Amino acid sequence: MDYTLEQVRAVVAVADTGHFGRAAQSLSRTQPPLSRAVQKLEAAVGARLFERTPRGAVLTAAGAAFLPHARRLLAEAADAGAAAREAAAGRTGRVRVGFTVLAGLTVLGEHLAPAREHLPGVRLELEEADSRAQLAALAAGTLDLGLVRGLPPGTDLRARLVRSERLVAAVPAAHPLAGRASVTLTDLAAHPLVTHSADLAPALHRLVDAAFTAVGARPPVAATANQVHTLLALVDAGVGAAVVPAGVLRLRLDGVRYLELDEGDGHRPDRHRAELFRVHRPDPAPALRALLDVLPAGVSRA
Repeated sequence: MDYTLEQVRAVVAVADTGHFGRAAQSLSRTQPPLSRAVQKLEAAVGARLFERTPRGAVLTAAGAAFLPHARRLLAEAADAGAAAREAAAGRTGRVRVGFTVLAGLTVLGEHLAPAREHLPGVRLELEEADSRAQLAALAAGTLDLGLVRGLPPGTDLRARLVRSERLVAAVPAAHPLAGRASVTLTDLAAHPLVTHSADLAPALHRLVDAAFTAVGARPPVAATANQVHTLLALVDAGVGAAVVPAGVLRLRLDGVRYLELDEGDGHRPDRHRAELFRVHRPDPAPALRALLDVLPAGVSRA
């Protein structure tokens, strides 16, 4: 039982006007093709839908039963077309967004707000993950947009710098340096340090290591951590001090004191800054393309 939307539209027009000629006019058609369309549909369903009368056309019982379904078919067809156009324009769909803990504290909000304002039909699926896991998910196609630290060499991912942060020191409340307002890296290197994992947080590990190397210091390592909140928990527990991006200043723990890093030992803050990138594949889907168009273009600094 095959029939076309054109035939269904013809039946609805005849039912609404009660007349084949007026139905043809309402569809900007001539009457003979419209009559044939109705006849073909009647043949397809195996029932007469109209009684032809001298004054026009009247629905049969079969026609009356068919009509509400016909109206729904036309409405569904219109909705399907609209849905396709909305999706093609990026006004509907989903974007899977990954973010690190510090990205969640600093830039995630300014990425979500434009989406809510300009793209209410786009569903954002948020996933907290470290940078390495996000980059792997982007490569595998299971993540659409990532907020990450550092980029692997040779990647074809598209990246934009969204935040640049100075480094600060985090020390236990009972630490010998805790009473100071600022401290040098050389001072910190005389005490045990909690560091970022070289394997699971390589960008921050390399950054902090380079900062100490630049001033000729090599601190003893008391422990390593994969995530910044774990690192701060170790500082809070008195395991050691740490050097972290300034975004952590939003995380307050009773047993942690934050100190600025001064330049007394030659430390150059602008040479060692923690950078956060917005990253995506080179072939974004329409919803992601639309989101990228409304996201902030500037770089926040701390």
